[in-house]
Amino acid sequence: MRAAITLAGTILLAGPALGEPFPAPVGPITPVRAGERATAAGLNDRIAELVLAINQNRAELARRDLCPTLVGHGGVVRRYVHQPAAADRIQCVVEGDGEDAMVKVGDFWIDQHEALLVDGLSWAEGTCHGRRLAGARIYQRPEEIPPEFPAHGDWADLGGAPPVFACSIPGNEPTRGVTWFQAAQACAIVGKRLCTNAEWQTAAAGTPDPNANDGRGDNPGCHHGDTGFSGSGAHGGPVAAPRTCVSRWGAEDMSGNVAEWVADWHAAPGAPYLPGPIRDVASLPVDQALPSTGAPLGTWGAWGPEFGADQLRGVGGAASINGRDTAGMPAGTQRGGGVRQTEVGEFGIWAMDISYSPAHAGPASGFRCCASGR
Repeated sequence: MRAAITLAGTILLAGPALGEPFPAPVGPITPVRAGERATAAGLNDRIAELVLAINQNRAELARRDLCPTLVGHGGVVRRYVHQPAAADRIQCVVEGDGEDAMVKVGDFWIDQHEALLVDGLSWAEGTCHGRRLAGARIYQRPEEIPPEFPAHGDWADLGGAPPVFACSIPGNEPTRGVTWFQAAQACAIVGKRLCTNAEWQTAAAGTPDPNANDGRGDNPGCHHGDTGFSGSGAHGGPVAAPRTCVSRWGAEDMSGNVAEWVADWHAAPGAPYLPGPIRDVASLPVDQALPSTGAPLGTWGAWGPEFGADQLRGVGGAASINGRDTAGMPAGTQRGGGVRQTEVGEFGIWAMDISYSPAHAGPASGFRCCASGR
């Protein structure tokens, strides 16, 4: 039920639902002074002022609804505010002179740029604008990621705070060489999550695709097939240069650059699961391996020594972990392709790769985050 102001039975305007607070008025409302005689003209003027103020505030509330409010690790609250961009796109930037940017796609938001891992100083209480401060660090290459944020994602506190934070900011090469576990944790730390495959596909619509039969051909703004990563939003040129690798929703670099992890897992391709004891794959005779995949009969999978002794049972097929085909392993999903993939069809907005285990940290494995709700 919504509160309303009426005059002679006519509804002038509707306010927030009962129990919801009104924000402070945008414009001043002239008070009625004690002892002042209320005239018809004066009352109409007061009503007109009130209608204008409330409608201005309703417009402000609607504008705020365009962007999310996120709660990250430790209860850190970040509000995003609408930043006018192209007329057909809704861009949201974290308030407080922040740089972290998302765009609205239907009923969810997606990072405008591929994720960059940063330290607490660069994170700057959620604004992501502290990376230029003395001593601030960003982590773009696998060897730069701190040991407190290991491949399995079970990170260690640094003075009570996470060791890394994920930022969506333009002009910086994105982080690569991350596992699915690291990507999922990095998104959760900042109050976001990995995008579902369906969300990623929806947000990618309109990105130039080199394999599409649409007459546009390849687009030099989308980086694939070469050996160099691009700063998201910059495309190897000045930040102010036209940005051409952009979806209709405003998400950038969804074709090429880094291959992006999404939330979905699948049964890896290959042979069906055959129950049996855990075995050392390397010690099995050739005739006990499945010819189609090299997967040994009766293997129960294991992520690897850094994950401990946890087993994977009932998982069929074999997926790759850093160049090693591993039996009894689920597959994560990577989208868009990366710069070192050179075969036609390996990159583009419809390209999907489920040949890698979630424990894989390839040289072009990156990610971006999504958010939903308020």
